[in-house]
Amino acid sequence: MKRNNSINDVTDINLYYTAWDMIIFGSNYQYPGLEPKNALLTSACSKMFNEIVCKNEKQETFWKEHAQNTFKSYENDYKFKVSPIWSRLFCNYSNEISRINLSKINMIKATLNHCLEILESKDPSKDKTILFGLLQPLMPYLSLPNSDPIGQFCLAACYGSGYGIPQNPVEAFKYLKLSADQGCARGQSNLGCCYQSGYGTTENPVEAFRYFKLSADQGCARGQSNLGWCYQKGYGTTENPVEAFKYYKLSADQGFAEGQFSLGWCYEKGYGTTENPLEAFKYYKLSADQGFAEGQCNLGWCYQKGYGTTENPVEAFKYHKLSADQGVARGQFNLGLCYQKGYGTTENPVEAFKYYKLSADQGYARGQFNLGLCYQKGYGTTENPVEAFKYYKLSADQGSAKAQLIINNCSNDNGFKK
Repeated sequence: MKRNNSINDVTDINLYYTAWDMIIFGSNYQYPGLEPKNALLTSACSKMFNEIVCKNEKQETFWKEHAQNTFKSYENDYKFKVSPIWSRLFCNYSNEISRINLSKINMIKATLNHCLEILESKDPSKDKTILFGLLQPLMPYLSLPNSDPIGQFCLAACYGSGYGIPQNPVEAFKYLKLSADQGCARGQSNLGCCYQSGYGTTENPVEAFRYFKLSADQGCARGQSNLGWCYQKGYGTTENPVEAFKYYKLSADQGFAEGQFSLGWCYEKGYGTTENPLEAFKYYKLSADQGFAEGQCNLGWCYQKGYGTTENPVEAFKYHKLSADQGVARGQFNLGLCYQKGYGTTENPVEAFKYYKLSADQGYARGQFNLGLCYQKGYGTTENPVEAFKYYKLSADQGSAKAQLIINNCSNDNGFKK
């Protein structure tokens, strides 16, 4: 763009080019001697930049009206008189600004879409550590409340998961809230998780429920699953089995693995619906075959018990192992039992002991009991009465009746009484 050298008011020229730079780059450029005007300029120009990005508007009439309305609001809100020179400049060149910047705006949109594609990809070859580097130049723009919500969502993911930058729960929460409050369904769901877990903020069940519902009612499968959980647990709302089932089904029918698992659980337990072993098995399998660890654990149980399907020891072992190797304590216990009993595999005391210990050390009461049994009998390990007592006691303290009975035959100092 050719600069107009006939303008003598240097301050207003610099203000105008500050606006130009901000509209091009979405950045708060600081020019010397412009305070306090510069802070006010930021507010006005950020709105204009957002209008360009959101609407891709090229019509000169729109820009003249928009600039005039912005200046009027600007003067009313801040009691600051906008120079007629700056106002005239901006109105006269607004159409040219819009036209020149379409390529940059399209580049910004393409960058944000590329970031979202990388973030959501399950392809291990997609390097998510590059995300922050792609987003960093846009941070001054993405920090604005009326900025691009998808970009804010992606930036929150960088801070939350450490993609290209150290994890920062407070910054993750900040950008999720900016995204969520602009209506981004995925941002709303993840913000609900922050309120649920106290990640980057204080735990707040009511706010967690509110954002999960906003997300769910936009059709976000993750939000629907999380809202179902709230209704199931009475978290931030009153427990409601029918609503829990409803939202789990909405989520499951979109193919969301966690929703499928939860819907299978509803059918197994008759929670919010009639018990249906076939449907329970169906949704557990859908979830398990997407790699969801809890679904794999429950599917292994179905094959083990012949629940909703034919008993199949080999398939039971297979899914218990998939679950156990993802760290599910119940799956580790079940796999230990398979190795102990030779169920679906060859009996292996050492492996049985290994998985019982993994389960027990996560606090799973049945794993603690069976580990105590291994130490008592020297099964897969060296006999150790003291360790046997320790794990029986841990299991007993969680209410295991069998462990409580055995504990009566133990000595606190020396393990089992002789």
